[in-house]
Amino acid sequence: MDTELLSARRIYRLLCLLLASLLPSALPATPPGERAHSLELSRPVRPWEFLCAVGTRAGLLGNEAGRMEAWVYPLKLLRDFRLQFHTEGRVLPAETLARTLITRPESSTIVYAGDTFSVRETFFVPVNEPGAVILLEVETEFPLEIEARFRRDFQLEWPAALGGTYSSWDKDQRAFVPDELL
Repeated sequence: MDTELLSARRIYRLLCLLLASLLPSALPATPPGERAHSLELSRPVRPWEFLCAVGTRAGLLGNEAGRMEAWVYPLKLLRDFRLQFHTEGRVLPAETLARTLITRPESSTIVYAGDTFSVRETFFVPVNEPGAVILLEVETEFPLEIEARFRRDFQLEWPAALGGTYSSWDKDQRAFVPDELL
């Protein structure tokens, strides 16, 4: 009986090894030039749903239509960030073209699709750095201009406030410069 049990265990182990060696060849291979994203969720956009990309020192907060506000804690830099597409003499608000949401552990991507173009807007915030990246990947048949619109805010998180402050555009620095009213 012990020899039968031993040989049954040996056969079981051999079958497991055989299956384990055959399994990788049965799985589809990733085409060359494409990176496999094992941790990726994709679904149609729901414009009313909350969307964020956050780290410990910054965050992009908004909705799946692409409207965002940007924070470098504790300062709110901007609000109502959104895209507009200019093509073939038309101006198309991006939120009307949002089709797909792709979420990965490190980023979220909104895919916009028009008749002659598609744009992938990826939101990424480093875990421990005070900043954010918005990456645009474009495929188009005709010339396409992308306009990023937003309202500068420069307000501290509640309950703090900056008081009598304002900001203006400095052409030489190509940046908004905050200042105080005296």
